[in-house]
Amino acid sequence: MSYILGVYTSHIVLSISEITELSFHIFLKFRLNLPLVSRAISLKYDL
Repeated sequence: MSYILGVYTSHIVLSISEITELSFHIFLKFRLNLPLVSRAISLKYDL
């Protein structure tokens, strides 16, 4: 019983770490693209 619980808990921890890693990568890409996006918006509204 405790073995199943431990496996289940480790699966939950792994999925949470994968989700946080994925969101961190998305956040990094968004932060890297943020100057380009803001420049494009300013160019669009300057025209």
